[in-house]
Amino acid sequence: MLYTNDNLKKGITWINNESYEDSPAFVNQLEEDIQSIFDYIKYKDVFETDGVFDLKKEMFNINMAPDDDVSYSVEDVIKNAKELGYYIDDNYNFNIYEGVDKKFSNENSLLVNSRAYMQNVQIYEPGDAYMTLPVLIEESVEVLSKYYAAYNRLILNPGNIKYRIVYAANKYTNDKELNTSNVKQYGKYVISSSHSMLMDYNLSAPPKNLSYLATSFGDDIEIDDYDIMIAVDTSYPVKDLYSIGRDRYVQQRNMYFYGCVNIVCSLPIMLLSIIFSLILYKKKDENISKGLFYRKDRWGIEVNVFVFLIELVLTLFFCSTIGDKFIHIFIPMEAWHFSQMLLRYVLIYLLSLNTLMAIIKGIKNGVIYNEKLFTYIKKQFSIYKLKSDNTKKVIVYIILYSLVNISIYIVLLAVYSIEKTLTDRFIILLLFLFVIIFNFVIYHIIYKKSIELDKLEHAIKSMAIGDIDYKLKIFQVRKFLLQKA
Repeated sequence: MLYTNDNLKKGITWINNESYEDSPAFVNQLEEDIQSIFDYIKYKDVFETDGVFDLKKEMFNINMAPDDDVSYSVEDVIKNAKELGYYIDDNYNFNIYEGVDKKFSNENSLLVNSRAYMQNVQIYEPGDAYMTLPVLIEESVEVLSKYYAAYNRLILNPGNIKYRIVYAANKYTNDKELNTSNVKQYGKYVISSSHSMLMDYNLSAPPKNLSYLATSFGDDIEIDDYDIMIAVDTSYPVKDLYSIGRDRYVQQRNMYFYGCVNIVCSLPIMLLSIIFSLILYKKKDENISKGLFYRKDRWGIEVNVFVFLIELVLTLFFCSTIGDKFIHIFIPMEAWHFSQMLLRYVLIYLLSLNTLMAIIKGIKNGVIYNEKLFTYIKKQFSIYKLKSDNTKKVIVYIILYSLVNISIYIVLLAVYSIEKTLTDRFIILLLFLFVIIFNFVIYHIIYKKSIELDKLEHAIKSMAIGDIDYKLKIFQVRKFLLQKA
């Protein structure tokens, strides 16, 4: 409820201090409608005759050959667009079907005499006046899609927005009664004029695109002076994007509030459950026949942490290879990222809680670290206090072994640089550390065998010169000979 909310980054104060009309969402919707308004007044005369859509209106005129000018109407553009695989979807977006036969791909550029949807075209060099027919058709369909979207938003489904735009004698409005005396009575409004850089508005922020679109349209019709007033009836008598946005905003605010309440209530409950679980833990297991993995509290802190890291890598690998695939099957695309992160957080939380409980129970039972493991490691590292007579031979072995592993390091570093996600990079880094630890173990084994060989050679030499008092533990000899065998 919180992380999927559009108002996540605002904190909790916005719940009481902000209404939908004062939110960025309202201003964004108004900016989209301002774009639609200027799209409609710009292309209204291109596609309409006396306020009615006209298929016979000319879109562009091209020169096919000397004294051979051809005019393409709206109907011609639609027909050719379908042959080229162009189409407009339900959201009025221009699209291209990739499987269409590219029969126009090698067509020559043609001289463009005029384009109804683009007046006052600037020609900077002779080549700018030439275009291919597919490009002209594509350009025309894109303009048609903008007209469709604006017509649907403002004319076919009139809403709560009112506008009055005046360029000299040219007036565009959807409310003939809108004027300077009543524009401020609708609720939210913005008034702009070509004679001032400042706008009169009562919004949380001025529409960013209004001044630019007004000036750009004035350049197209070659009129600099304009007066614009736009208002939104915040009583919402008509169900449109504003009323829907208001309802959705209220719903999100309620969900955000409920989410905060759930967090405040659930955190103490979670802490209390953990505390009671620790209190109810028994100091010793009554059933000593339980398996090894049941007695994680006897492993010690260092072993539990090491096992947790292994579990973490396996969990992240599972999420990347299997978990994400299941999410893509059952969850819509817009919620994939959130669902994938939620899956990882839940699994990591369960692993962390299990490890923490085992460590705390072990501390209660007096197990701080694994004494057997600590003694074994201390014994293994004690061999480095001894000097080997075969040091040069050991160094040669280590160098040869390292050369063999250089390719592995290079591959891991290359994969690490290619991977973009933090999870995959973390897995590669742990694999890199695993390879280093593995190589150290190999080096340790080689050095240990070298020390054992030195002991055996020294014993043979001592006995050969008659030192009958020299002693060597028999199990060391047996172990070394068995390894050699």
